[in-house]
Amino acid sequence: MSSNSIASMQTTWIQGLLQVCETEEGFDGAACKAQLVRTLSKQSARSLRRWARSLDSLETADSEQARPIVQSIIESNYSQSDDEEESTVEPAGVEVKSLGRQYRVSANPTDTTRDVQVRVAQGYGVYGKLYSEETCEELDLDATVTRKVMLLKPEPLRLDLSGVACQQFCDRGNDFASVIEEIRATDEQTGAWTLSNLSSQLPRLFKMRSLIISKSNCTEGDEGALVSLGAALADLNALRELEVGLPDCCAKPTCAESLGGGLQQLDQLEVVALKFPRWKAMQDEAVRSLAQGFKGKPALKKVIVDFEKCDMLTDGGVRHLCAGLRGTTLESVRINLADCDITDRAVGVLGATLARIKTLKNLDVDLENCENITENGMIQMCEDLAGLRGLEEMILAAPEGELGDEVLEALAAAVRKMDKLSRVRLELTGMNDLTAVGLAELVTALGECKEMQDIELVVGNMATDDTLKTLARAVRHLPKMVRLDLSCAQSGDISDEGLTTLGDALAQQQGVAEVHLTFFRGACISDEGLKGLADGLTALPELRKVKVDCSSCVKVTDAGARALATAVARAGELSLVFSGTQVSSEHAVVRTAEAALACAQGAKRQKISEEEEEEFLRAIGEVPPPAA
Repeated sequence: MSSNSIASMQTTWIQGLLQVCETEEGFDGAACKAQLVRTLSKQSARSLRRWARSLDSLETADSEQARPIVQSIIESNYSQSDDEEESTVEPAGVEVKSLGRQYRVSANPTDTTRDVQVRVAQGYGVYGKLYSEETCEELDLDATVTRKVMLLKPEPLRLDLSGVACQQFCDRGNDFASVIEEIRATDEQTGAWTLSNLSSQLPRLFKMRSLIISKSNCTEGDEGALVSLGAALADLNALRELEVGLPDCCAKPTCAESLGGGLQQLDQLEVVALKFPRWKAMQDEAVRSLAQGFKGKPALKKVIVDFEKCDMLTDGGVRHLCAGLRGTTLESVRINLADCDITDRAVGVLGATLARIKTLKNLDVDLENCENITENGMIQMCEDLAGLRGLEEMILAAPEGELGDEVLEALAAAVRKMDKLSRVRLELTGMNDLTAVGLAELVTALGECKEMQDIELVVGNMATDDTLKTLARAVRHLPKMVRLDLSCAQSGDISDEGLTTLGDALAQQQGVAEVHLTFFRGACISDEGLKGLADGLTALPELRKVKVDCSSCVKVTDAGARALATAVARAGELSLVFSGTQVSSEHAVVRTAEAALACAQGAKRQKISEEEEEEFLRAIGEVPPPAA
């Protein structure tokens, strides 16, 4: 290490030490001495004895007087020989861990104090966020020398890097090569970081089990870094989880080839996530290179592939992807092909391949805005999925086009064969020829799944009162129901009767904890419907999260909003939207509902105060009642 680097680290260390010892009453010399002794106690008892008089003088020194004293002591310790006598005495209540030349002071395992000052000798540091594997507690470490952390043992470590922290770690990562097991490198908070520098550190991290990289702003210079990353992966024999998220990347096909080659060397992988939306170079051959990395991995259980809006991807790329999935024992698959130029041939191969993975429990396929997929292609895919009898979760976003009831009838037939299905999310807004009849058939099938706990339907404008009544009948037959999410755009055919029927059904499922309902432009929905829904929600003792959006339901007034808000005010997370209605103030409605809840529970007051009532009435434009 150069003398300039040492001098720079000395200066940083001393500045940090003196800043920490500054209090409102001035410089705390005694604290400065204690922290200096604590930091250097593992290095040399002889040094401490030699500098005893200088250390004692710190107790009465001010900040300016302390600087040269600390400077001299640090310079002496930098120049001492490696074989110099080391002290075996540690300060009470403090445990000093050494990783090469890096020293960390943390709380003693028997000490109940969780907030500890950290001193780093010789300018070395850890940057980012560290996690203790034992407690999974987050430990925030900034780029200063003095840090407050909780108990942290030297192994294993999980390091969360972002922005500048990633660059700083790359400069000093050697000290932790033998103990780091997980790295999360993102630029979501503090800007760009150098992917190539991180890649250069990876071969040293031979114990690493998890690597997650997410970079939202790739540049042309990252092309070579991606090639380096692929080469570096081959050395991570212990890796179990890999996620690479690089959207909008301008990389060339050689980058995918390198990443695929690195994947092939990782025999112990359990989770792979490749998130490359909007890659201009994601051609069929690039997909083939990546998919080959899935083969021959008996431990592989989860695959996530995101190729959204990859314009160059065609049916051939999907065939290559399916070739990589064949023969696996996956339990979870997520494939995003939204806005890709694929046809019935692609979904036919995809459905047949997925049907052969009998171990599959979680399936997520996004085909949104794939305009070249026809009704016949979707029917064939749904028929293939019927073979996944052990499926527990199914998420499907249907493509946009002239797709009608026959698709949902095929999907309903498949659902009836999935005995363990417990969660469903279906995005159906792109199916232009869908009617309430097909939707009712699907909802009826969902009501026959005895393990069903979570239903989420995004149905666009085809929902009617009959749809809600069918959904209500389904909910009544689902004893394990926990969550319901229904989103209806252009809800002109839904009236108060449908909402009341749904509310009555929810009231019979005491385990429901989360309800999301969206009725956009419900021209026939009025206060009576909201009151009927509110009556059902009031009867749910486990209700924790509620979101109701009645935007542009022009018949809704403050009375209906107040009834609904009062019914759900006890929920921990509450969102009520009444924009475009006759409701004067959403905030006032919620405040009055919370006050009513406090009244009902007898908390702090027995009734709503006159001031709160007057505030609400003023907010909605009504005249306050005359004083008695």
